Amino acid sequence: MDTVIILLIILGPILYFIGYYLFVAKPRFEQDDSNKNKISNKSDENILLYLGVLGSIFIAIGVFAPLISGPYGSSVNYFQWNKIESIIILFLVAISLGIILDKDYKLLLFTATIILGLNMYSFYNMRMSLDYTLSEIGGLSGIASGFIQYQWGWLAFGIGLLFLYIIAFKELKD
Repeated sequence: MDTVIILLIILGPILYFIGYYLFVAKPRFEQDDSNKNKISNKSDENILLYLGVLGSIFIAIGVFAPLISGPYGSSVNYFQWNKIESIIILFLVAISLGIILDKDYKLLLFTATIILGLNMYSFYNMRMSLDYTLSEIGGLSGIASGFIQYQWGWLAFGIGLLFLYIIAFKELKD
């Protein structure tokens, strides 16, 4: 419960400023004057840059954040679960940061899709492994399944991927 409150404290202002920019500040810059349009395009580039860096940071945090927790305070993060996939994801995050700094946002679609695929594959493997372990316990599987919970690492991955996809699709739209 404490991690949810901390996430809301962190994510609340970020989502507020994104919403403020999209619905309040952006229409002020979009006027017929040519200088005003240049300001709008420059601020669009800055927002895309900030969202991209923030999305990459969220994905990198997701690698080391707890993904599942068990009884007695035990938890597993992505790096503990699969070191090779974690290194691949961190490598893809570094590539994504290079793409963002190069401002060729269309390529983010490929890196984000690979990261999403690795996450879905790991989630499936993790879920199947947990199901198999709980079925081996036998009659205690219903009780034991209540002790295992998914944690906020998945949320960090989701938010980071969402930001990268927003940037990529905005670039494809323009």
